[in-house]
Amino acid sequence: MSIYVFTGGAYPEPDAVKEFFSGKFDYVVAADSGLDAAEKYSEIFKFKIDRIIGDMDSLFMARKRLAKYEEKIITCYSCDKDFSDTELALKLVKEFNHKPHEPVVLVGGGEGRADHLFALKKLCATDLAPDVWLCGNQIIYCLSKNGQKLVLENVHEKDMISVFSCGMNQKDYKIKSEGLYWPTNDVDWEDGGYSLSNKPNGKFVSLEVVEGKFIVILSCRENLK
Repeated sequence: MSIYVFTGGAYPEPDAVKEFFSGKFDYVVAADSGLDAAEKYSEIFKFKIDRIIGDMDSLFMARKRLAKYEEKIITCYSCDKDFSDTELALKLVKEFNHKPHEPVVLVGGGEGRADHLFALKKLCATDLAPDVWLCGNQIIYCLSKNGQKLVLENVHEKDMISVFSCGMNQKDYKIKSEGLYWPTNDVDWEDGGYSLSNKPNGKFVSLEVVEGKFIVILSCRENLK
């Protein structure tokens, strides 16, 4: 994985998600107070921050913090804008010339304002959706392509795995599962169905999209692959 967006809110300790930071860093964007996490991670994983974007209303000592970066990588917006800082950062990385198979990883945005959480869930139904979202204590996968498959290894029975559909016209939505205590194959997604606090029945779980868009949420812990 090589494209990362850091946003404000709770984020996991770097050691807990080091599997996501083992490759090359092609493009890294910090949105507003996401700079806090970006700087912390960069010290450990040795990457540079390519862009900083946002209204900087939640970045502590913003003027002093930004002064050490080149002006050309900073884009400041008014607080009175139509998009959140996270959306602006995701728009930026979508415009970046990257290969289609390179996932976008969003770091932060957890355990914060409830309205921001709902907005980010809505975002997962759009073309701006990140592929992976690393929150404070959870990992969220946005599965939006038919045939897309998520394989989880080293799971155990105490890992909670939840699956939600997102988007419109969910009549034909379907996602197949293997290794879950309650299979998702027969969930009626059209009527608002979901799989909450599901659990593995072994050490391996797979989820494959047949039709639609889905969000898979699981606990963030070391050694989970």
